Amino acid sequence: MDAIHFLQNQFDKIYVLSIARLTERHQLLQQNLLGLNYHLFFGADKNDIDLNIETKKGNYDNAKYLAHNKDGTTMRLGAYCCAIGHKAIYEDMINNNIEKALILEDDALLIKENLNEVVSVFNELPIDWELLYFGYEKNDNYGLKEKFKKYFYQLLQPHTLLNLKANQFKKYYATPYSKHIWQAGFHDCTHAYAVTLAGAKKLNELQTPIAFKSDNLLSFAVTLNLIKAYIVKPKIFDQLSIQQNSAIESLITEIK
Repeated sequence: MDAIHFLQNQFDKIYVLSIARLTERHQLLQQNLLGLNYHLFFGADKNDIDLNIETKKGNYDNAKYLAHNKDGTTMRLGAYCCAIGHKAIYEDMINNNIEKALILEDDALLIKENLNEVVSVFNELPIDWELLYFGYEKNDNYGLKEKFKKYFYQLLQPHTLLNLKANQFKKYYATPYSKHIWQAGFHDCTHAYAVTLAGAKKLNELQTPIAFKSDNLLSFAVTLNLIKAYIVKPKIFDQLSIQQNSAIESLITEIK
């Protein structure tokens, strides 16, 4: 069995989160995902969402958002819509009893040269995993500098955009578990991760009502020891929107 089919067979469903009007992205997906059999899942479009109405409906908790964030007076609409999409996927998993799912955003890109590592990844992965990052940014190394910074952060709890408690910095950096699997830390991005049904239930509860950006939700759950989470080494998916000179934006970006 080749690596792409092996990866496919590890999941009951593969979601690709997008919005309906981004048809040019949809046409690139088979090329970017190397033939994975996926379900295109349409989330919320910022053109259809009013955050004031969402607040009145009880779908968004701005006070809870501000308790964790220092980057403004409310969540940006693009970030909110992205969070809606990921939450809707968790709900779909729960409603349809999907045990394991791979969740991708529509700018995810398979890294061909790392794809053959997936067999080793799943051979090393603990059976009780709940969240597995296949793509991520920052805090994925753990050397002497990171050890010093971790202890420094526990004393002073500095962070430019987030309010983090001292105990969360104990898991701020990923740490080695095996050759291809590290225990997760506080990472950016939700363009490529897997979640079990048990994990989806935990994330959905934490995000009801919505109060976290999609990637911060995962990281808060990880650093508070609420979910059993790991990252893949090396990454299997990259994100087109963060590459230099890319014309593709992240779902979090408020598309003009």
